[in-house]
Amino acid sequence: MKALLIISFLLSCLIGVAQDKEYLTIELEGGQKNEVSYPPGTEYYLFDKQGNFVLAEGDLNEPFVINSQHTLIVSPKYKKDTDKFVIRAGRILMKELEVTDSSVSDSGQNDNYNGQLTVRKEYFDSNLQGQRNLLLVFNNGLVFRYFDGEARAWYNNDEVTVEGEFLVEIPEGTAKISYNPFSGETWWVIDDSENNK
Repeated sequence: MKALLIISFLLSCLIGVAQDKEYLTIELEGGQKNEVSYPPGTEYYLFDKQGNFVLAEGDLNEPFVINSQHTLIVSPKYKKDTDKFVIRAGRILMKELEVTDSSVSDSGQNDNYNGQLTVRKEYFDSNLQGQRNLLLVFNNGLVFRYFDGEARAWYNNDEVTVEGEFLVEIPEGTAKISYNPFSGETWWVIDDSENNK
């Protein structure tokens, strides 16, 4: 009897570990392939056009293909509000997490940042007429988002202040981001002139 309890306990632990190694991915179809991913453990709920519940976290064992209007509500652990996607074509699926060492060193710098700045840019539908939302993910640990007129930023998973339109102080200098939500035009630069004095 003890052996069965121990085996059951070990299996439940293994199942829990396996689930933590998968993350939610939303593949949106359209003019360009657009993929949005969320970290393991993110809660989500999918509803059809009539508002009927379709599936939630833990229900997605294989890719779910969407050919008609569905609404996906995503609640990531790293922020207080939710993301809402109205999807007409695409699919949602769980992908296996590929573990890489992206730890932050004692200096507060992202170890994957080698001085060459790269960024991933994604657009989302806005609740504001004629506008688009924006998410920028830099390889130096900076994440910037503009959703429905509100700008927020995180550096190495800690929320940082966004001043004006749109200045973010980080160890490398001042991130200066320009975004036009109507046209989608986006510019950014890291001004390190203060660090070089």
